[in-house]
Amino acid sequence: MEITVEITTDEYQSFIKEYYLKRNWAKRIAILAFVALILSIVGLRSMADAGAYLVSSFAFFMAILLVLFCAIPYVIWYFQMKKRLEQAGDELTRWLFNFSDGGVQFNDEHESKFFAWSKLDIITRKSFMVLKPLGNEIFFLPLNAFEDGSGKKFLELIKSYRKIPANKLPNPKPLYFIGIICFIPFIGAALGFVYIIMGLKTYKDKFIVGMGLAGIIITGVVLFDIAKSNKAMNEYERNDPESVSQVAPKSYLQLFTGKDKPSSLTTFSTKLRNPISELAYKDYRLLIYKIDSLRDSNKNLNNIVKESYKDTKDNFGSYRSVVEYGDIPDMYVQMAAPDKPEHIFLNLFGRHTRTIAKNDSVAYYSSDFKNFFIKYKPDGGEEFYGKATEHDDDATKPLELMFLKRNHNLYLILMFPGKGASKLPSGILSNLLTKSQ
Repeated sequence: MEITVEITTDEYQSFIKEYYLKRNWAKRIAILAFVALILSIVGLRSMADAGAYLVSSFAFFMAILLVLFCAIPYVIWYFQMKKRLEQAGDELTRWLFNFSDGGVQFNDEHESKFFAWSKLDIITRKSFMVLKPLGNEIFFLPLNAFEDGSGKKFLELIKSYRKIPANKLPNPKPLYFIGIICFIPFIGAALGFVYIIMGLKTYKDKFIVGMGLAGIIITGVVLFDIAKSNKAMNEYERNDPESVSQVAPKSYLQLFTGKDKPSSLTTFSTKLRNPISELAYKDYRLLIYKIDSLRDSNKNLNNIVKESYKDTKDNFGSYRSVVEYGDIPDMYVQMAAPDKPEHIFLNLFGRHTRTIAKNDSVAYYSSDFKNFFIKYKPDGGEEFYGKATEHDDDATKPLELMFLKRNHNLYLILMFPGKGASKLPSGILSNLLTKSQ
């Protein structure tokens, strides 16, 4: 079959614009969304903050990928198009195509080339058919170059040469957009099975099949992470069972030397850690925890406690709540056995945060706090984590926090207003520990 095509300057310009700038953006963006979600899931540390983390990290990765694989390529293609248009002449270009079982013979007034079907890619556009051999050469045929009815016959001939099924398949583009749902855990798994079947049977589209597989894999990764967290939780509870009593250790109550002492509410105990007790004093609440012995008990607190004042995100994947009553802020403790600290790193974030006193035996702070944590190593995990409220990240609550060194032991003491109070009198914790009320 022989076809002679005369390409005008307008046709050439139209082709260059359509070929370089009208790429398959729907499929490209869908692939980038999948990659961004995978990167977000890989960086997920725990299921506790999965929602907020996935949204922010997905937006971050998607923005970077869109710049790298959409914006920058578009600019490159634009300048390639511009260069091609500048090279286009005003005269007609005549191409002769001779199609056979073996391939395509291309002829013009300057050269003659033969391309085997195995080394020739065919790309269809709205107004053109593009013949693209291996390499940088591009030949195109405007669809209006065919006489009535011959264009369809030509496409069928090309399909028979290249052994492409002659039946017309449904347009898969709408499924590319809907397929983003596949990236949502659990829902995506159910839709994924449907996509695999449709991609194999109806559309014959590998990308649709890939989206379905991605939905199943993402749900599998999330389920594996949940199962792993539950297994770790069960293992900790089995190896370190917790108990709750209404009696505080005597050593905790003996810290208060005044006549008017706080009373016990509840004490949280495990085998790996010292007890954590909630106490009540009038309309106020206290939390006391004996920190494991310091590596060097002769060091003073001036050299042990290091402060910082940054906002932080909670991570409860391996933490236990130690709060029994609703009038105390949310407090969590690391489930693993603690090390003997050499230093203590306190991060206290909130309003009106200040250091009341710091010397060899006391480090004393106050704040309308949002959150705080205590670490034993700068790059280690939080040993203790507190948050003003569970559901409102911007809420604050009055707090006095003290590290107290007494009889070679180090205690963490926290004091908050209870349900009957909204403020803490300045210095109330220090007065309660040292004076009669």
